[in-house]
Order: sequence, then structure tokens, then C-alpha cells
Amino acid sequence: MTEAVQRMIYPRYAVIRIRGIPTTPRDIATALNLLLLRRKFTMVVVPGTPDVMGMIERANDWITWGEIDADTLAEVLRRRGRIAGDKPLTLEYLQKC
Repeated sequence: MTEAVQRMIYPRYAVIRIRGIPTTPRDIATALNLLLLRRKFTMVVVPGTPDVMGMIERANDWITWGEIDADTLAEVLRRRGRIAGDKPLTLEYLQKC
């Protein structure tokens, strides 16, 4: 007998850091570091898993966040997307992957 493994589908959230580094408490700085938000005004897209949501709630005063739809994500990647070597993200690169 094989059991079907149920896989949860979590929403995606855009998280932007809006406050700086000097006065950040250590536990919040750790949460921001785990979210890859190491500088002001940087954005990451994260899944809405319980672990990530806990980090977002902890760092809520240092970030702004919200659910991101596919059109907005595509626009952000088109305008600001980068790949290794600080090269722009291109359609050819996406088709190759």
C-alpha cells in the first residue's frame, strides 16, 4: 500500500526591510539575516511556511510584507532581477533553466 503524501501549498510573500542596522536587537537581526534581509530597502520573496511567518512576526517593526501575485512578481523580476555575476535576468536564462 502506498500512501499519498499530502503537500502543503503556501502563499508567497514579498518582504522588504525598511529599518537600518545600528539599533537592531540581536534576535531580530538574526531573523532578518535568516530572511536574507541584510540591507535596507532590499526585497525577498519567501513562502508562507509557519517557520518563515514566525520570523516575519518577530521582525515586524523592521519590515513591511504582503502577499505577492504572479503579475507583480513577474514585473519585479523583469525590472530588478539579477543572476550570478550581477548580470540582468533574461528570458533566455529562464528558458535554459
